[in-house]
Amino acid sequence: MSNPNQQETGLSIAKLREQMEAEERLYEERQARRRAQMAEALRVEEEWRKAEEAWKAEEQRRLAAEAEEHRVAAEAAQREWAAEERRKKQRAEKAKKTRDQERAAERESGPSRRNVSGDVVGRKRPRVIDDSSSESNWEKTTEAQRMSEDEEADEEESCGRQGKGKGKATSWATSRGGKQKMGGPGCVCQRCSEMGKECLPYTGERARVFVCAACHKDGKGCKPIRVDSATGRAAELQEACHTNELLQELVKTMAGIEATQQEQLRVAQSTRRAMRGQMRLLTEVRVNLEAIWQQGRAGLEDLESEESDDEFKEGASGDSEDGEEEEEEEEAEEEMEVEKEKEKVSGEGGEMEVD
Repeated sequence: MSNPNQQETGLSIAKLREQMEAEERLYEERQARRRAQMAEALRVEEEWRKAEEAWKAEEQRRLAAEAEEHRVAAEAAQREWAAEERRKKQRAEKAKKTRDQERAAERESGPSRRNVSGDVVGRKRPRVIDDSSSESNWEKTTEAQRMSEDEEADEEESCGRQGKGKGKATSWATSRGGKQKMGGPGCVCQRCSEMGKECLPYTGERARVFVCAACHKDGKGCKPIRVDSATGRAAELQEACHTNELLQELVKTMAGIEATQQEQLRVAQSTRRAMRGQMRLLTEVRVNLEAIWQQGRAGLEDLESEESDDEFKEGASGDSEDGEEEEEEEEAEEEMEVEKEKEKVSGEGGEMEVD
């Protein structure tokens, strides 16, 4: 026979082995879950990284396309401006040639009289076959040139910039007399260009180099971007103004969204307060109804207990009355039996006397 202590020791060892195996299985399950979670996290991170790279690539393509569009527009504007300059130069040369021909013809024809308006009197003016020689064409040319210059001035002032310089790289150096001037329509500082703000000149009397108002106010350095006037007008300035407008629109949109969210939050808070008030009222009503029901139940139980007590009392009183009636009947029967015995005894005594 085996020792009981040995049996208990074997059972305890088996239990310990089972516990250790269960703990090992639990540990392995936890490790498997942890590995699965890590793999899922890595997969999500990889997907997010790929999505971010795709977004960055798309953003770079979009920016490159926008830059290409701006470059094409700038080149077109520059070509148009150069063509307009060539046309102006040709018109000026034709007008100068016509005037020179008129003066030469006048010198060849000798002295002549002129009227008050300055026209030659007494001889015909030499005929020159050239449309630009007429005064009407000259007036039209002058008017067109003035209109184009006005348009250029309006375009330069659209972004809060002013200055001179056409078709060449302009500088931000000071002009004569210490006066600060804009280098040209293509001049814009780097900070204003990055922030999308208007680049307004700061014309302080003690300033010796050009600095824009924003940089002067912030006390930062003002680094110019030297670009061609036409290119700057078509690209840098328009981009800065467009970015500024977009930022303003974004600020307005964000303000509207924030106002809407505040209104929605206020409505939600008021609705929540109303719901809480209704819940409190419903809770009070439920508590009152429960109290009334408890009172009614207690009263009903009291009535039932009183009715049961009355029935018990009535039953007890009825039993006592029945017992008294039975006793009276028994007593009456006993009395009748006693009387009968007496009569019998008395009858027997009379017979004996007669005998």
